[in-house]
Amino acid sequence: MKPTHTIRPLGVILCAVPFLVVGTLLQAQVPEEPPSAEGEPTEETPVLRIDPEDADAMRARLATLGEVIDDIELRKFQNLIDIFLDASAGGRAAADLYLDCIHEIDFRQAGKREIEFREWRQAHDDTLYDQKFTKALQLQLKYLAITLRAARAEELETVFPLLVEHIEEITSLSAPPGAERFRARDGKPIQFRPSIGGSVFSRRYDLSFALSKLESWELDPFNIGGIYEATILPYLRSEDPGALLSAWRKRIEDEKRMAELREGKAEFDFLRLTLPELEWGMLKDEFQLSPSATTITRLLAHIDRHKATHPKAGSWVEEATSLLSPDKSAPVSEAEAAGPTVGK
Repeated sequence: MKPTHTIRPLGVILCAVPFLVVGTLLQAQVPEEPPSAEGEPTEETPVLRIDPEDADAMRARLATLGEVIDDIELRKFQNLIDIFLDASAGGRAAADLYLDCIHEIDFRQAGKREIEFREWRQAHDDTLYDQKFTKALQLQLKYLAITLRAARAEELETVFPLLVEHIEEITSLSAPPGAERFRARDGKPIQFRPSIGGSVFSRRYDLSFALSKLESWELDPFNIGGIYEATILPYLRSEDPGALLSAWRKRIEDEKRMAELREGKAEFDFLRLTLPELEWGMLKDEFQLSPSATTITRLLAHIDRHKATHPKAGSWVEEATSLLSPDKSAPVSEAEAAGPTVGK
């Protein structure tokens, strides 16, 4: 079939010509609109046209919805905190909750049969209720409860004492928690991830929504250095600088204690690498608290002492040089250089 073409009568075309010409001329005469000022509505930003009273009513409704949602979230957080604290109160309770989470996420949700779960439990029963394993679970659950409180807290001050208490409990143990590889009767490792983000409890209760609220927070309850670095020291720098150096000394003591428990290479690496780095961090904070020739001399002495043995000695030189930059230091006045005036 041949394509059909629409043939317009010549008269229609001639009649349209004047209108096309006029339209072109008018378009040429219309001046371009100046670009709109920032914030003024344009064609791309439609204007909301609404009665002011209706707008006020909608804003009030949104505020009410926000309060309801906040209350729901608060009750959800508190319920989870109660669950974790109850389970952390005893070894058997902690193991029971762990078992329930494994049953739910690895068997029920995975569509596996109950007989498979019973076989798995039989193979793991000895380790599940082992004292070392249950103690690791208890500490993880307590730290989860602290983490959820921190996610809801407006001020870190409310959970700061709980973090300090948690570290005290970790360092009081006779063996480093979370370091063991727990195994079942068949020799296969039992699922235990120290990080609360990857724990069975986090997976079972979908805690990603809570963890995402924390900007600076250590997720491994057994990483004492990480807890100090992420939360305790930054908090003290801003809220209680007078306690900062004491916290540094306590951190060094705590990390040394944990390294001694691990013995061997872990202890050797701590003394050779980690300890000088911690001391450097404390010296820097001391200088920031009290910038003086005395404190900068301590920094220089530290670099000199470790210049041939520590891989970060070069970066320490750069950091110390930055601290002495002209915009961060001031010349000593004649009176300061002369020292105290002796009374006549």
